[in-house]
Amino acid sequence: MLKITIETEDTGVALKLEGELTGTWVRDLETCWRLVEGVSSARALPVRVDLADCSRVDDAGQYLLALLHLNGTRLVARGVAMTELVESLTKDWPLAAKGVKQCA
Repeated sequence: MLKITIETEDTGVALKLEGELTGTWVRDLETCWRLVEGVSSARALPVRVDLADCSRVDDAGQYLLALLHLNGTRLVARGVAMTELVESLTKDWPLAAKGVKQCA
């Protein structure tokens, strides 16, 4: 199960995730992000996804988060697992998405 809370702040809009970003919940996050992105871009406000209370992310969720990051959304995490995931998505995925081969 995933709870998505939209928080509007002076400095931007946050999508706070609580639970598991898996299965059909990935589509729900994408839908919420598209709605928020449309409103925030009209007001020139940045969007961030807060994963501090997210317990698990499956492959589809990782792919969506990488795409959101590539589109300018800031990913925020807390804890070892989620912080490592965000670091991986924000460093490794953009290169893979642009077709750049990485050296081992």
